[in-house]
Amino acid sequence: MITRAAQSHGDRGRQVYIYDVEEIADAKLFITPDGLGGFAVKKDGDIVSLFATAGGPFKNVSFTALALAVQAGGVKLDAFDPVLPKLYRRIGFSTAARVAFDPNEKPDGWNTETMGEPDVHFMVFDPAGAIQDKNETVAYGKALTAQNLAKTKAKKARSNIKD
Repeated sequence: MITRAAQSHGDRGRQVYIYDVEEIADAKLFITPDGLGGFAVKKDGDIVSLFATAGGPFKNVSFTALALAVQAGGVKLDAFDPVLPKLYRRIGFSTAARVAFDPNEKPDGWNTETMGEPDVHFMVFDPAGAIQDKNETVAYGKALTAQNLAKTKAKKARSNIKD
């Protein structure tokens, strides 16, 4: 399903990482009844492999899926610049760190002529606005650390939000 969905987006579909079954065996998996969209939420709250098949019957599936992912415990994700981070900000995510594109780590089949060399945003669910978006790039290890620290800060800020 996810491979077919990624292929339906051409080169843009390379932005969705397709995990081996063993890598997400402990994750919560969500698939639409028609199999045209879905995502997974790992035990640490990482939202991964959010996908929707191009030309499917529903528009803006990503918004609904991401909202459901948050309800299922999702609090962080990674996304390639420039489109996805803008979309995810509209739902309440903030960029905790950015990593410059690394040609040695690019997804299989990545075409730099059509897709460029975009930064990767390490984002956290932050509807309270506790995290200021970061624009400078850092090393991968520092990005993971910054994302985990921001996740804790955002969780504390969310707990202070009154209904």
